[in-house]
Amino acid sequence: MMPSGYYAEMTAFTTYNETALHAALKQVVAEPGARFEVEVSGYVVDVVQADGLLVEVQTGNFTAIRAKLGTLVRDHPLRLVYPIPARKWIIRRQADTLEPISRRRSPQKGSLCHLFYELVRIPRLLEQPNFTLEVVLTEEEEYRSFRQTRRRRRWRWLADERRLVRVVERHLFTGPADLAALLPSSLPDTFDTADYKTKEYPGWKVRLQVYPDDCTGCGMCVDVCPAKNKQVAGRKAINMEWKLDHLEREQKNLEFFETLPYPDRSTVKADTIKGSQLLQPLFEFSGACGGCGETPYVKLITQFFGDRMMVANATGCSSIYGGNLPCTPYCQNADGKGPAWSNSLFEDAGEFGFGMRLAVDQQIDFATVLLQKLASKLGDNLVAQLINNKQETDEEIAKQRAAVAELKKRLASLDDPDAKALLASAEFLIRRSIWSFGGDGWAYDIGFGGLDHIFASGRDMNILVLDSEVYSNTGGQASKATPRGAVAKFAAAGKPGRKKDLGMIAMSYGCTFVGQISMGANPMHALRTIRAAESYRGTSIIIALSHCIGWGIDMATAMQQQKEAVKCGYWPLYHYDPREAKPFSLDSKAPEGAFKDFALKQARFAMLARTKPEQSERLLQLGQKDIDTRWELYSHLAAMPASSNGAQAGTPKKEVKA
Repeated sequence: MMPSGYYAEMTAFTTYNETALHAALKQVVAEPGARFEVEVSGYVVDVVQADGLLVEVQTGNFTAIRAKLGTLVRDHPLRLVYPIPARKWIIRRQADTLEPISRRRSPQKGSLCHLFYELVRIPRLLEQPNFTLEVVLTEEEEYRSFRQTRRRRRWRWLADERRLVRVVERHLFTGPADLAALLPSSLPDTFDTADYKTKEYPGWKVRLQVYPDDCTGCGMCVDVCPAKNKQVAGRKAINMEWKLDHLEREQKNLEFFETLPYPDRSTVKADTIKGSQLLQPLFEFSGACGGCGETPYVKLITQFFGDRMMVANATGCSSIYGGNLPCTPYCQNADGKGPAWSNSLFEDAGEFGFGMRLAVDQQIDFATVLLQKLASKLGDNLVAQLINNKQETDEEIAKQRAAVAELKKRLASLDDPDAKALLASAEFLIRRSIWSFGGDGWAYDIGFGGLDHIFASGRDMNILVLDSEVYSNTGGQASKATPRGAVAKFAAAGKPGRKKDLGMIAMSYGCTFVGQISMGANPMHALRTIRAAESYRGTSIIIALSHCIGWGIDMATAMQQQKEAVKCGYWPLYHYDPREAKPFSLDSKAPEGAFKDFALKQARFAMLARTKPEQSERLLQLGQKDIDTRWELYSHLAAMPASSNGAQAGTPKKEVKA
């Protein structure tokens, strides 16, 4: 006997001008004996199953059918079917002939979490005993046609049809408890999250988790946080609070936070600020001063390259907080991979790293010879893949790791001395990122000779100069990086000479990538310059402005000092890429404001103004001339026309190594 309310039905399948996806899903959910397009209580229902269950397929948002669902569920068992594209193909076609022009796979991937975007439109229905919800994860084709009605060209390709390719999975939810099961069972009550607003990960949540037992209390994170509370003035997404009032709660939150996996590196847009911070840092909590200006650069570099880094660290601040053994802030990922770090002396970090480069190159050459020798036993395709992979992206690195893993399996089955020798060197076929770390005392002064030798060699090495403009670790002595007018040991009356231009010296070789960056002033420039430097298969040097407690500043607002340094022209941002026809690019704006206003906010300049005002004024005026002269020179270099001889003009002819 049929339930009351039916007064018309159609047993043949009809479409009612519906979309192809909608029609296909009706066929998917219909059971034997089902009827289509049945009128019930004044509404046309997509499918009525043989047992009387009403099935409504909705491919759009739930608001459009909210009233219909509310009426039907009062007297009838009702199931709402909602498709989510787990994989989608985008097909562009001619608007008139409908002939396909192109086909590509969309980078966006749907998941069950996307369901919650629509559930907020029908919250009361979830409590109804007659209501069930089925989510169909699908593979779809989305057809787009070109429309002339839109003003902006990027809006003219409009989706006008979705087609079902196949059903991936089907999930049935019979009540709120089933939906709650999608959430982690151990989620703390105080574990607050926000929507992660990005096209790459729709439906994701984000949380900025404080490590309560590791926080130094410097307050810098609060100062730079861009997310302000619109309801409470002076509050941000993160705020300084008394530790003991929140310690137990945040420890529980941290315990859960640590269980969350990092996303697949190959899916992350690492060349953006937001995307880069999804990558696991392999440099964590150091013993550096609270608010240290050096550690953010080291952390970022390990996020990009940490699982294949080799670091030669000069003695100084970075070696003390980086290797205060038996503790170390360097760590490993879930695969057990992390930076290989070592310190030799103060003066030889360049030579030390150069030796690492030579040793790795020798291992690569050795492994390549053995690969070619054993190609018939290992398989020509595998050998070709291992040798020809450029390893310039995370995806290519991942493929090389998989190929090396396969190589090891095949080598283990071979009873051959060459196979055993290759097995010992196989890991070197994965591109190593070789770095020398150190401060300005090393790079500008005591270790400069080693750097100069590396510049001339053109070998694939990366150099990070953490420029605090003073010998910070050894007591605050002046270095050749100390600016004119600053007070330091051995410069009690203010340093009389100008700062050495290390970047210009490196650029003079023509084959060295040079970048001058400031995390506080322009993090995007810093991020992209670091990535470009590492991708260059020759020598690269990054000179990073690293504020220091020795400057006599409030470390909580030190990043603002970096912004002012760039704004007044004291620290111009630029990069020099030998691969380009116009190698030099001046990346910061023309100076605004006086150097004096910037300098006197720091005790290293202000103390001279108090004790010897005339000397201070003279040196500050000379410092302003230094800025003006340097900016004029850099502007001239940036304005030079492109030359066919510019790109790689001075690069030594050498084989590119992995």
